Amino acid sequence: MIRTLLLACFLLAWLCGAQGYAAETLVDNLVDCSNENDPNKRLACFEKSLDKCSSETNREKRLQCFDKIVKKQTPAAEVAGDLAKCSGNDAERLRCYDQKADYSWWECRRSCSWWTPSPPRPGLDGCRETCDDSERLVKYDTLAGLEPPEESSYLEKLWLLDPKSLKKEGRWAILPHRENYFLLYTYNGHLDKQPYESVNPGTNLQDAEAKFQLSLKMKLWEDIFGDIFEKKVDLWVGYTQLSLWQLWNWNYSAPFRETNYEPEAIFNVRMDKKLFDGWKLQFIQFVPINHQSNGQSEPLSRSWNRSMLNFGVEKVKLLSEQDNFDVLLKTWYRWPESAENDDNPNIESYLGYGELWAGYHGKRCGHDFNLSLMFRNNLRFDDENRSTLQLGLDFTLIGPLNFYIQYFTGYGETLIDYNHYTNRIGVGVMIQNW
Repeated sequence: MIRTLLLACFLLAWLCGAQGYAAETLVDNLVDCSNENDPNKRLACFEKSLDKCSSETNREKRLQCFDKIVKKQTPAAEVAGDLAKCSGNDAERLRCYDQKADYSWWECRRSCSWWTPSPPRPGLDGCRETCDDSERLVKYDTLAGLEPPEESSYLEKLWLLDPKSLKKEGRWAILPHRENYFLLYTYNGHLDKQPYESVNPGTNLQDAEAKFQLSLKMKLWEDIFGDIFEKKVDLWVGYTQLSLWQLWNWNYSAPFRETNYEPEAIFNVRMDKKLFDGWKLQFIQFVPINHQSNGQSEPLSRSWNRSMLNFGVEKVKLLSEQDNFDVLLKTWYRWPESAENDDNPNIESYLGYGELWAGYHGKRCGHDFNLSLMFRNNLRFDDENRSTLQLGLDFTLIGPLNFYIQYFTGYGETLIDYNHYTNRIGVGVMIQNW
C-alpha cells in the first residue's frame, strides 16, 4: 500500500513538474549542441534535443516546451530590438519592459535573498531578478540600447551636487535637510519633569511622549562666487523644528513639553574630491549663523548661537550597486554671551564642540533600509566626561513612509534637557524620497 502511494506521488509530481524541468534541460542541451564544431553532428544534436518536445502528445504542452526554448535562446540583438519598442516616461517604459520580460513582482521577492544577494545574471534573467524598480529600469534600458543615466549618490541627491540631481529637483526645489520623522510613541526613563511642572502647577507629565522633527532647506544662490575658488559654492537656508509632545497625557490636554526652532544659513562648497579606496569628499560647509531656541520666556527660555564648519564624505557601492555609506563631521563655535543673558550656562561641557553622523543606505529585494548613528563627546578627559549617542533604523513601509526606530541616550536631545541625562526609545515613521 505504501509503495503504491509513493509511486502515485512520484507520477503526480512528474506530470506537474516534468515539463518545466524538460524545457530547462533542453535549453542546456541546445547550448551544448551549439558548441559542436562539426555541422552534421551539431544538426543531429539539435534534432535529437527538439524531438523531446515533438514527442509530447499534448498540443498545449508541446507548444509551451518550444516557446520556453525559443524564449531562452533568443539572441541578444533580438531581445534589444523587442525592448526598444517600449517608449514614454520612466513609468510607462518600465511597465512595457515588465510585460515583455514576464516580470513578476511576487516571484522576484519570493526568490530574493536579503542577506546573501546572488551575483546578477545577464540579459532578461538579470532584469527579472531585480526587484527595485529604478535599478531594473536601468538594466532594461541598457539591454534596449539606451544610454543608462549615471546614478547619483545619497549626498549628491541631498545637496544637488551633480547635474542629474539638479535637473531632477529644479532650481528652487524645497528639499529635506535633516531627518523628517514622527515617533508616535517614545519612552524616556529619565524625563526631567521639574522645569515644566514648576511653571504649570497641577500638571503631571508622563514618561511616554510623541517626538517629531520637520527639517527643510532651499538653495537661494547657485555658484555664488563663480570659479574664484576653483570650486562651486551654493548658498542654502535651512530650518529644523523638533518637538516633544505629551500626546498620551489626555488628562492634562496633551501639552507640547518642548519645541526647538533652528534656522541657519549654509555656504556649501561642492568639492567632488577623491580621497582613497573609493571615498570621496563631497562638500565642505561653512555655517556663519545657526540659531537654536525654544521660544519660551523665563524660566524655560533656552537659546544659543553658533558658527559651524562641516565636512561630508561618502563611499558608494559597498555591498551592492546602490549602497551608500556617508559620514558628516560637524564642528561649531558658540558665540559668547554675558552671564545675565546666557540661557544655557556651561552648555559646552554637555554638548561639546561637534558631533559625528554616519549613515548606511541600502536596498535589498526592492526595499530601502537605512542605518544612522550620531555620536558626540565633550572632550573632557576627567570626571566630567559626557557622551551622547543616537541610533536609528528605518525600512520601507508604504509609499514614501518608512518604519522608524530611534534610540537616544545622553545630553542635549532638546535645549530644555541640555544638562539632564535622557534615555529614550521610540517607534514611528520616517518620510523618505519625496
